[in-house]
Amino acid sequence: AIKWKKVPETWPRRDPVSGTGVPDAITVSGGVSIYGGDIALNDDIDTQDGAADGDILLKASGDITLAATKSITTDGGDVTLWSDSDNNASGGIIINNNAVIDTRIATDKTNNAHTSGGGNIILAGGLDDGGVAAGTNDLFSNLVSGDGIPDGYAINIDTSNVNWISSGLFLGTPTGSSGQNTNISLLSGGGDIRINGKTTGGNIGGNGSTGVIIYEGVTINAGETGNLDIIGVTNINSQSYASGIDLSAWRNNLAPTSFLTKDGDIKVIGIATGATRDNQAIDAKNFDDDTRTTFAATGSGSITLESHGGDVNIGST
Repeated sequence: AIKWKKVPETWPRRDPVSGTGVPDAITVSGGVSIYGGDIALNDDIDTQDGAADGDILLKASGDITLAATKSITTDGGDVTLWSDSDNNASGGIIINNNAVIDTRIATDKTNNAHTSGGGNIILAGGLDDGGVAAGTNDLFSNLVSGDGIPDGYAINIDTSNVNWISSGLFLGTPTGSSGQNTNISLLSGGGDIRINGKTTGGNIGGNGSTGVIIYEGVTINAGETGNLDIIGVTNINSQSYASGIDLSAWRNNLAPTSFLTKDGDIKVIGIATGATRDNQAIDAKNFDDDTRTTFAATGSGSITLESHGGDVNIGST
């Protein structure tokens, strides 16, 4: 296994450091753990030779960024992107366009299938305390303290990384308030997928604060047995607009967005409070049937969209 701190520091090290960059591809037979302040993953990580032992952990006290066209790949190992690990409400996650996180087992990849046996994909932050500090324990019953998985939020991306809107988590390159086809894939092959994002920042440049921003063209597939949990929270004060989750951001009718499982459950929770004009908990609206947002549990699974503050606008889904 690899434990990597800061380039070009000697590693492994035990003290957290800032500005960790990963400029070159990593391919190992085993797990990979990378710790830092901000973590910028600028090349691929592949632990498929390690099978289920090839877990990948990126743990940052600040932001985590996966560069465009890069991939994180395991053969049944878990992938955890853990921002704001010091729980100081500053550390979000950005997955840029054409990036892939794929934890399916090898046979699924070979057969272009989505069955079972894949690893979990976690995009979250804060503490591993069962969700007590973040309050997520009141929203999800599957959180466990001390299991090595963050139970809080990716929160408040630094304005040096995104300076035109307040957000905690992006699926899509943050290029401004215009639509794009991201072509991003999160594929767990039966593993659970968790996406937690939050912002407490005010409006920037006229754009409403949004906890989780998902542009068009994203595919999230939990396979036959995986659960998919998404929560987006915006808690602001005296600003005009707030959105918990935008699941089809800026809806320019460029590409469909899909949230898929078979026998697992899909649960989407949006919370938007504090805006003086418009609190939108969940926005999945699209204007074109060919590029609609799709939620599908094709077997025995269930689909739940919940507002805990704010409106739900599902439009063409």
